[in-house]
Amino acid sequence: MSLITSSRSSTDSRQPVDARSAGRGRGHIEVRGVTRSFATGKGKSRADRLALDTVDLTIPQGQFVALVGASGCGKTTLLNMIAGLLPPSTGTITLGESHAQCPNFDVGYMFARHALLPWRKVVRNVELGMEVRPGWSRGGRRRRAQEMLDLVGLSSYYHALPGELSQGMRQRAAIARTLAPDPNVLLMDEPFAALDARTKLVLQREFLSIWERDGFSDGDTRKTVVFVTHDLSEAILLADRVIVMLPSPGRIAGDHVIPLPRPRADDLGDILFTDQFRELHHSFFHELEGAMGSGALTKDKEEEVA
Repeated sequence: MSLITSSRSSTDSRQPVDARSAGRGRGHIEVRGVTRSFATGKGKSRADRLALDTVDLTIPQGQFVALVGASGCGKTTLLNMIAGLLPPSTGTITLGESHAQCPNFDVGYMFARHALLPWRKVVRNVELGMEVRPGWSRGGRRRRAQEMLDLVGLSSYYHALPGELSQGMRQRAAIARTLAPDPNVLLMDEPFAALDARTKLVLQREFLSIWERDGFSDGDTRKTVVFVTHDLSEAILLADRVIVMLPSPGRIAGDHVIPLPRPRADDLGDILFTDQFRELHHSFFHELEGAMGSGALTKDKEEEVA
């Protein structure tokens, strides 16, 4: 019997989302009938290219959802629309009771690259998001930034410049900056993709540990996480739920609950070698392979989603 649980309804009681976060809070995301087209060419050759086609998705507050698929399937486009950086061509996206818009102080966005300002010391980089949000005093920003840097293991690097840090340390600083304003929604676009395998696993474990214990929240509810990745292993290890996407045009091909118990941060290395993990990985890979057409994936595509 397959270990994957299909979930077309995101309020399914089998999903590993704490009952306290099942309500429609500010971290609740609704995507309804969303398409997105981009204009290509000029003059008479101008045409609209459909990048995303009729996406429907409900993410309850406090759920960790991974969007996985090969390049060109619209993962980052969907993330940018949730952030309010791009408007849908058709359809609606709401966060809580409000339409997606930018700026939205309930949203934290972490990119694939750290995007730290090289002339700012690490502690001032972490303060950056709080500087544009109302209600943070200078002293409050500094205390919060130091608290977040302590949380990610950078307590000795408050006054270092980004260029003095390793790549892994810069990503830790970027995590601290994303968490510092205490957003309800975390949007993460392949945040660990540029790291070597060992550092990647370490940061996955550290971030998941913070999220699972609500270590960065002043409230009673976990953050909602929407996490973009090409990496099936990463999606299975971290998420409550995996959305499988296909390209040309981008669309949802599968929506699955991950039946691994929480907390799991301390067990990621062991989970990788379990029969349960291997079956999940095998099932997802062949779902992608079958949905993209008859026969095997090309070698390039296999490497993208493996």
